[in-house]
Amino acid sequence: TEHVDHLSMKPKPFTPGGPPILYGGDSDVAVDRMARLCDGWIARTRFKPEDAEAFVSRLHPALKKYGKDPDTFPLQATVTASHDLEDLSTRFATFIDAGVTRLGIHLPGIHDMEADPVRMSVDDHLEMMRRIRQDVWASLV
Repeated sequence: TEHVDHLSMKPKPFTPGGPPILYGGDSDVAVDRMARLCDGWIARTRFKPEDAEAFVSRLHPALKKYGKDPDTFPLQATVTASHDLEDLSTRFATFIDAGVTRLGIHLPGIHDMEADPVRMSVDDHLEMMRRIRQDVWASLV
């Protein structure tokens, strides 16, 4: 059994007014639709950190156009977990510097292992997450 501290689930099972609607997509049409209709943005899994700054610079004016505050509009992205902690830290920092306000980690799946199709055990995944939390996440928060 593994115990995890500081884990949250959002939205909570009941949210007055309904759960927030996060919208994915980064095309011009998606940006306008998101700013007009949604409560936040969630990046597609393979959204590149180096594209975040340009995306945010297009989103902010659209949010203002529809009377929304860019500083309170949540932007969420994920990074695939990796044993290369320096690279992982750089990818997180790039998202943070661009204005992404929520970050997550997803474990590598089959589609992420095409170049290195080594399957990891549950224990290996847990060890990777422990190292990321201790050596990367702690330096970002």
